[in-house]
Amino acid sequence: MLKLSLLILATFIWGAGFVGTRWTLIDFGPVWSNGLRFVFAAIFGIFITLFLSTKRKIPLKELFYSRNALYCGATLWLALQLQTIGIGLTTLSKSGFLTTFYALFTPIICLVWFKQTFRKSFWALLGLSLIGVAFLCELEFSNINTGDLFILMSALFFSFHIILIDRFCSEVDSFVFNLQQIYIVALISIPFGFIFEGIPNISVLTSVKALQLGSSLWGFIILSIFSSIIAFSIQVYAQKGIKAHIVGMVFLMESVFSSFFGYLLFNEKLSPLMIFGCVLILIAVGLIPVVLRPKREKRSV
Repeated sequence: MLKLSLLILATFIWGAGFVGTRWTLIDFGPVWSNGLRFVFAAIFGIFITLFLSTKRKIPLKELFYSRNALYCGATLWLALQLQTIGIGLTTLSKSGFLTTFYALFTPIICLVWFKQTFRKSFWALLGLSLIGVAFLCELEFSNINTGDLFILMSALFFSFHIILIDRFCSEVDSFVFNLQQIYIVALISIPFGFIFEGIPNISVLTSVKALQLGSSLWGFIILSIFSSIIAFSIQVYAQKGIKAHIVGMVFLMESVFSSFFGYLLFNEKLSPLMIFGCVLILIAVGLIPVVLRPKREKRSV
């Protein structure tokens, strides 16, 4: 129950990251918005890693890099960039809905790849939650376009990321592993940003205006420290006790929190249909501990 609560906390932070992303897009394109988020997180992480190396007397190479973190970081970067491209080519409502297909792709991959089987109650809760997401997006969907395909591909790689975390992180230090993952994403993001958006204007982050709430600087603080360092570390830790297919469904809470913050800070509408969708998602996630708890073994008399 504790780790389930921590996963929900991570989705709350990522929902708040929606605010941070909006603020960074004031001065930066979507590629550098994603890239600089991890670059700044990596800079914070370097100081933390150096401290841990001194405190624990662990070689820096073991703290800065691992092969499994390379796989997870590269997969996360690819998922984020495909999502960024797709958002620019389709509507926000469709991108928000199609991204959540990772909750469907994750159990399907586990079923096909690892031959896992799932209870009927899980599929019922997953269906209920996806219906909730559809209502949250107000069922505003038109014909499938190129952007939709990019979003679906990003959802697929988000699923792979969830599964890789599940497979690789059972014995690792969650915080250290996430920092390694952040370093990988940052290193890949830098050349990608230069190629597609040129040299970023960092000076806007050092002006007096940047100190005001709602600036790009505050956006990157939210995304780098909270969304990247804290929330992803929580994910790595919590996934040690929760199966990947459950994690994918819990992550749907991010759409609920992002809608809440959009309503609270950006005056975005929250219609009765959207509220109903939020309620369905909350019910589905809330029923996870009840419906999907392990069956008790019958005692022999």
